[in-house]
Amino acid sequence: MENEKSFLPYFITEDIYVVSERGAEIIAPIEEATVVAESTPEYIAPSIKYKGENRKGILILVENNEGEYLNSEDEIFLSKILQAVGIQLYDIALVNVNTVESINQLLEIKHTTVIAFTTKYAEINEKISNELYQIQTQEKVQILLAHPLHEISQEKEKKIKLWKQLQVLF
Repeated sequence: MENEKSFLPYFITEDIYVVSERGAEIIAPIEEATVVAESTPEYIAPSIKYKGENRKGILILVENNEGEYLNSEDEIFLSKILQAVGIQLYDIALVNVNTVESINQLLEIKHTTVIAFTTKYAEINEKISNELYQIQTQEKVQILLAHPLHEISQEKEKKIKLWKQLQVLF
């Protein structure tokens, strides 16, 4: 009875599709089909998790090895930066790049602007340069790379560089 498949049409009434790299192929009717399982070694990265509601399509990237997103001091500082340009924390999508495996994961998040407080974004997205405080454009997305938030908060020169570029962006 192990190889008996005559009962399948009573349980599965819909068409069955086999999806492969060649595309989808329909197998019907079920009683004529041989059940085929194609094994693919392809790894599918999980969807990316972010903080905020992404109301304005602004992707903020940080790098934090010690927590999920930001420590409280950096989050307060980021909030002040965003408020200065009329944005709230809920308007953005905040992502810790340590949870990102490929640029495709970030592309799942709808955005028109990227502000990366890490140079790791240039490693993930090989099409941009790792030059800090220079607005770059890639496929209608404006990208700004900057130092980590804790460094900017402690150095007036870095604050000034960031502020000048944020005025251009917003």
